[in-house]
Amino acid sequence: MKILRPMLLLWLLCPLPVVASEGVPAEDVIRRGMVRESTRDEESTRHERREDRFRWIDIGLGWGRALTRYVRSAVASILRLQPEVDFVRLGPDPRLRVYRHTNPMLPVSGIATVLGASGRYDIILVIDVSGSTGEYAQTDVNGDGKFDDRWRGSDSILKAQTKATRGFVQTLTRLPNNPAGTRIRVGIVTFAGDEDFYLSPGDRDLDPTPEMIFQLAMRDADVVIPLSGDYEAVDRELAMLSRVHPHGTTNFAAGIGRAILELTPGSGGESARGSADTTRKVILFLTDGKPRLPYDRNKAEQVAMRAAKLAHTRGIRINSFALGKNAVTRKVNGSVQKMALKTNGRFVELENPGDIVSILNASSFGFVDRVKLINRTTGDATPYVTTGIDGSFYGEIPLEPGLNQIEMVAALHDRREFSQSFSIEYVDAPPVSELVARLEKIRRENRALIDQIKHRMVTEMKLARARKHLELRAEE
Repeated sequence: MKILRPMLLLWLLCPLPVVASEGVPAEDVIRRGMVRESTRDEESTRHERREDRFRWIDIGLGWGRALTRYVRSAVASILRLQPEVDFVRLGPDPRLRVYRHTNPMLPVSGIATVLGASGRYDIILVIDVSGSTGEYAQTDVNGDGKFDDRWRGSDSILKAQTKATRGFVQTLTRLPNNPAGTRIRVGIVTFAGDEDFYLSPGDRDLDPTPEMIFQLAMRDADVVIPLSGDYEAVDRELAMLSRVHPHGTTNFAAGIGRAILELTPGSGGESARGSADTTRKVILFLTDGKPRLPYDRNKAEQVAMRAAKLAHTRGIRINSFALGKNAVTRKVNGSVQKMALKTNGRFVELENPGDIVSILNASSFGFVDRVKLINRTTGDATPYVTTGIDGSFYGEIPLEPGLNQIEMVAALHDRREFSQSFSIEYVDAPPVSELVARLEKIRRENRALIDQIKHRMVTEMKLARARKHLELRAEE
């Protein structure tokens, strides 16, 4: 009884696992097939409802195991609320105690990032170059007003991927506080696979150890450019990649494995130097298909999952993008989603492959959805605004003469909030020239962020209109 009471108390206090979704309720997204984002919590609760956990509670002594199972799940849900959010405040200078200006609007800028992190990121873009990416992307990719549906034409899926990734890299160049790519490095990996290895006897009994995954990576994936802050060099490589002919079949594990090598210091990757301990590591995985290597489809999916698990153990998150659906089943291969779930990443499903062009450079690789500012002294607050894709934020909050308590509030994609406060005294007087120059620098650096926010809002509105269009078609 002494053991049962605390267990019952824990059961009453523990919440059900949190289901995180962004933008659109998950069930709406599943039904309409426009954009779907999932988390590991969502996947576990889909297959394990509360009533399922107690399905056999009255069968002999099985109740003890059922209760323990639920308690463990509830405790795990609490643990998965980590990581928390920290704020790297860049403006005003954290050393500034008195704000002297005739304009009471205080510019506040910074980066909302994972607790203990620094706002640094290493990102590997993993691009599918298999034969199926020569198919038509269902849109005018090159913007010439024509729809080229030829095999390997100017509007192919591969062309859409390279245009999307070039746009993403261009977005990185405009992020504030990232001079010469010093805060965010990016690299490119491509993957495919030789058709001759399909049903190859040597792959049939393959044990997906890390060493074997890396061997597959060296066989079926290539490093186009290692991690670099030289965005112009990355763009040049992507421009050349757009002229490559799609070929072969698909090996997800190879693409993930090669990215892991590049993101792991001392593992034999081509990236010149390792990352700081506080650098967040992300894989953006793009594909239009399903894994077929090594050996066959079943083996390929198994090894892809092991590669994703390996990424997770090394602190790497996978955000995966499914470019279109199977022409017959109208479904996306489950491996694309599960790889993201295994690493606590995000999964995005696109109706048309060409939509990746407008979606990728507006896709966040951070944890924060929106930031707002509150003056706790006056009660004034900024409206929620979408942050930059890396968690960068900028806003202005009115001050009153005297001491002001300013709170920065970050809302995560799962609707949790974290905040941090600072105090500053406002004096209504002409500013010193040094402050004027500093404020202008802050505003100048964040103009690009404001443009990026506008782009994300336009993208969200386009998706909303597309969803509405599908609803109307469904009603007809």
